[in-house]
Amino acid sequence: MPELLLLTNCFPYGAGEDYLEAELPHLAAAFDRVVVVPTMQVRGQPPTRQVPEGVVVVPVDLPPGRAGRLMTPLGELRRGAVGWGLPHLPTAPPFAPVPHAYEAYFEARAQGIARLVTVRLAEAGIAVPEVVYAYWFYVTTRVATLLAVHRPEGRPVVVARAHGYDVDVEASPVGYLPQRGLLLREVDHLFPVSERAAERLRTGWPEHADKISVRRLGSVGSSAAPVSRQHPMHVLTVSSVRRRERLHLVADAVGLLQRDGVPVTWTHLGGGTPAAEAALRRRAARMAPGSVELVGPVPRAEVLHRLATCRPTVLVNVSMSEGVPMSVMEAMAHGVPVLATDVGAARELLLDQPALPLLPPDLDTAYLAGALLGVDVLPPSAYARVCAANQAAWRAGWDAGVVLADFASELASLAGQVRR
Repeated sequence: MPELLLLTNCFPYGAGEDYLEAELPHLAAAFDRVVVVPTMQVRGQPPTRQVPEGVVVVPVDLPPGRAGRLMTPLGELRRGAVGWGLPHLPTAPPFAPVPHAYEAYFEARAQGIARLVTVRLAEAGIAVPEVVYAYWFYVTTRVATLLAVHRPEGRPVVVARAHGYDVDVEASPVGYLPQRGLLLREVDHLFPVSERAAERLRTGWPEHADKISVRRLGSVGSSAAPVSRQHPMHVLTVSSVRRRERLHLVADAVGLLQRDGVPVTWTHLGGGTPAAEAALRRRAARMAPGSVELVGPVPRAEVLHRLATCRPTVLVNVSMSEGVPMSVMEAMAHGVPVLATDVGAARELLLDQPALPLLPPDLDTAYLAGALLGVDVLPPSAYARVCAANQAAWRAGWDAGVVLADFASELASLAGQVRR
């Protein structure tokens, strides 16, 4: 069997990239060895997740701290690795300061990381294998294409996934996504995780449409039958605590229902920075005493245990931007109804939930409170149909044991396409 190089942001360090916990066992079964390189891991940072047998992690050990994060791109800029006018790009970016500055920073950062990865792999006695898999259509993809150039045995097959922030320019803090044309030109296959992302990429770069095809993500763990309970209402949210997730809307909507006499409780699983968590606790303090449980960060196994045992009425996801929300899939696997904003793959996930329409991305507290009340007043038979339909939809199209196993086998079959 061939070997695989997987470039992540942080996994198995830090938080996030939870889908890889389900995907890695299938990759390990399809390849002789999987080498994971977390491109944002910093020196002294301990791993937070275990990896299965057959997976080797090569940390890059970037300098720690904010200043340390800038050392890598600044070193490449001083070295002259990024030329004036950005000649590495197939076409010039829009003539404006932000695109030009961000393109230069992005390329310098990617080149610095690629240089460091090359050293770390050599130190570990590992050569770049036949297939290189970038988990994000962003820095990891550019690093993958730079590593591919220097493989003496021939250029490996380079594939990448595309999720949410790496597709949606609206999610960018600077309103710009770098190297779209270059990355699409250099990868052999781009696998968006949703039809919405794929269509956006094909529309923007039709000359590369033949490289773009959807490969779904999946979740593990399901119940034999729906576990949800309609009354009394118990709202569940599972996400990091940050601005994009808009948890303040959930807190305020639950509080509004309570003031209107609706018995409702709320549990949140997930953490954030100390400041973000403190702000959420202050918000939750306005609600009925004892009606809120802010659990903090928990492993995926605990999320699945909570879904199976706490019998939530509805899972709520009001994120501003998503790829394929893991929490939504996990809720579906347990037959839990979902209220979610119409972003990312939510429409594809919840296709069979017509009784609970998707939420508009620009919703407010009153709208969310009304949607929650709509779940509360559903006839019991209609509520039960939603639960059963969600679980059936997960089994048909989002079960990691099927979709991720197929994807791993497909990646292994690409090894024969190495260019000599």
